[in-house]
Amino acid sequence: LVSATPPQRPLPTMRRCILGRLPVRTELHKRTRHGATVAVRSLGTKATDRLVIPAASSFTEWGKLKVVVLGRISNDSYLDSELSWQRQEAAVMHDEKGELSCAHPGGFLEPRVVDEAREDLDIIHKQLEDAGVTVLRPDHTPTATFSTPSWSARTYFPYCPRDVLLTMGTTVVETPSPNRARYFETFAYKRIIEGLLDAGTPTIGPQKPRLMDEMFGGPASDGCFLAEDEPCFDAANVLRCGRDVLYQVSHSGNARGATWLQKVFPQFRVHLIRNVYTGIHLDTTFVMLRPGLFLANPDRVKDKSVLPPFLRKWKMLVPPEPVSVVNSDQPLLSSGWIGINMLQLSENLAAVCSKQVALIKMLEQHGIDVIPVTLRHAQSLGGGIKCCTLDLLREDELTDY
Repeated sequence: LVSATPPQRPLPTMRRCILGRLPVRTELHKRTRHGATVAVRSLGTKATDRLVIPAASSFTEWGKLKVVVLGRISNDSYLDSELSWQRQEAAVMHDEKGELSCAHPGGFLEPRVVDEAREDLDIIHKQLEDAGVTVLRPDHTPTATFSTPSWSARTYFPYCPRDVLLTMGTTVVETPSPNRARYFETFAYKRIIEGLLDAGTPTIGPQKPRLMDEMFGGPASDGCFLAEDEPCFDAANVLRCGRDVLYQVSHSGNARGATWLQKVFPQFRVHLIRNVYTGIHLDTTFVMLRPGLFLANPDRVKDKSVLPPFLRKWKMLVPPEPVSVVNSDQPLLSSGWIGINMLQLSENLAAVCSKQVALIKMLEQHGIDVIPVTLRHAQSLGGGIKCCTLDLLREDELTDY
């Protein structure tokens, strides 16, 4: 919902509106750098109340960011060490060549980790607002055990919206995660999804996967343990470059998931990334900075021969070895390469881990200003700044780059 008319009376802040602390039928207007106003209206304070937000539109990783979802963590956040988690964690530990030396036993997160992570997210919320971005937050969903006819699990927490929702142009995809605990994670985004539908943005997805034990029997194709019985993938296996879309075949996404994307979105060209990194997500391997320029993890990408043809024409930057950020005794869910996980706010502005001083210097040398952000437990929680966000609205278009 866009309006060029400023409000006639003082209004509460974005943060208070999104966190659901306002009276029924209140509005928030946020002035952008272009002089227009993005309005978000809360129709109540309960999780079932409606939220009025702009329609989604995002075709790239670098267009000027207007609306973003930022994750949430709470005191009852829980890691369920069930079969799919065990297989994925064991496979990633193998692929990271010993950097992740201890499997997470599961259970409730350490209270100090939760408190500090929540504090970091709230600060990032303010930083993004100050940069002119409208910030939405998922609702808190209490942890609970649930069952399908074939297995049971305990719900995951909505810390990384990047993993379960994918903006493909003007459509949002609820991705079929291979992690059983994330089966109902999108319930935390229910108000946002309904608000998008009211604005004209549908949310679609494949039929929910059965995730039978045989799905995790591997090794399957490309050295990944996921079978090809049904589409399974996390949204973070995907990077968007206009008409060209990168899709990583890994332990968090099978090739059948890419087949589903290509059939449902024929206006895009889905390129499979194979045998580069079979761990899980793509956003610690490649970072799309702007048209013609990207970062590539040198531990995984040795030369351009593994890239799709369009990307071989781009300039490839090799980032410096990242600084590991570990602030607890909790077993790590990510390697130090989570340090290159960054959020592009535009072609010349990025939110980057404040500890990565050498990387920030490299970006500045290539004309990209940096907003330093802090996530003290990115490695412990398995999510950097890009993982913790989902772009819903960017100023970009569907074109060839």
